[in-house]
Amino acid sequence: MEFWKTVFGLARHKFIGPPILALAAVAGIVGFLVVPAHYTANVVLLLTGPGNTQPAPGEPLSAAGRTNPLLVDSAGLRTTAAALILATSTPEVLKELGAPKEGPHKLVIDDGSSNQALFGSGGPFLSITADSPDERTARDLVVRTQKRVENELDTTQKKLGAPEILYISLVNVTPPSTPEAQLSDKVQTGAIAAVLTVFAGFAAAYAWTLKQAGRPAADAPEEPEEPVDEDAADTQTFPQVDDMPRK
Repeated sequence: MEFWKTVFGLARHKFIGPPILALAAVAGIVGFLVVPAHYTANVVLLLTGPGNTQPAPGEPLSAAGRTNPLLVDSAGLRTTAAALILATSTPEVLKELGAPKEGPHKLVIDDGSSNQALFGSGGPFLSITADSPDERTARDLVVRTQKRVENELDTTQKKLGAPEILYISLVNVTPPSTPEAQLSDKVQTGAIAAVLTVFAGFAAAYAWTLKQAGRPAADAPEEPEEPVDEDAADTQTFPQVDDMPRK
């Protein structure tokens, strides 16, 4: 209880509390400004099956019984989405796209699980999210990755020999978004800097108070030493040997 009384007393002291709070505010602002802002951009794609299986006029008919191997079951679209995610999320591909593992730019390619609006939908979605310290780079990463995913899908279907009229296609659910500044890291750093400054300031003030309390007062009067009478000391008589009682 005595500890908190001392702390509250220090906080109310005009030469301790207000300066510490002002210093904490400065530390918070500096922490907010020092941490660089970063930007995120996103695009959501939907895999769709062939809508019209009839060949266009003049286009050769597909051989009888030919199908798209990616659509052999009801989960074909979701399976294809998962395959595209795996194929474009390798460290080598991410490096080619401009988002190496240890670099400042980050890419997240998933089935929409990172998007709250798509979480649990179960649809064959493909979400691409880029994070970068540069606003323009964030959007370029999204556009570049979308093109890579589309090329990967076309290449896979050609390798499997799927008829073009049965091709799976990618449709934009949302276009590449305008990059948005993310300030959560800046706010968090500023808040931590302010709290640590307040803690350190009051800790130092409290330690100083304890040190002052344990030191004797400088203006306390010293007890005067009793003067010694040298003449009395010289004339003081001691009992003689002859005067001492004998046994």
